[in-house]
Amino acid sequence: MAKKITISVPNELHQKIQDNKNRFKVSKVCQEALEEVVKLATLCDGQDIAALKKRLEQERKEVLKGYWEEGIKDGTNDAFKFGYIVFKNCIDYFKEDNGDDQLKWAAFEYFSSKEHTEKYDSIDSGELIIPTSGVDLDDRFYADAADMYFTGWCLGVQTVSDQVFN
Repeated sequence: MAKKITISVPNELHQKIQDNKNRFKVSKVCQEALEEVVKLATLCDGQDIAALKKRLEQERKEVLKGYWEEGIKDGTNDAFKFGYIVFKNCIDYFKEDNGDDQLKWAAFEYFSSKEHTEKYDSIDSGELIIPTSGVDLDDRFYADAADMYFTGWCLGVQTVSDQVFN
């Protein structure tokens, strides 16, 4: 036996339903919509969502680590090519204890005039994929990967700078 329920709808929707009530059965539309929502809501019953989230986040970190390490390697190599002015700018920013964000601005001109701009853009667009464990990545990931590469690059530069000037 069917049970009755009451639903509330905004006035504007109510008027549209009244204007078109001979074109469809309101009860049937509501039943079908509710069946679909309940079906979707119960798909994960019995599954360990917390474990899935944890596994996926760990996998993401492992994949991003490769981009970070590549950035460190490139930043370290580039630092050995820096002139005095670029190093001076980096040191001044480090003394302000602004570290990473300020280094990005100090080194960005150097970074953007070199081959790493193409590498960064290729990572950001998903054209360059640093070898991973075969994980399928989406567009959102590539922006994170490009940022991780650049952060690693800055850390590589900072590491050399610290060793040279300390």
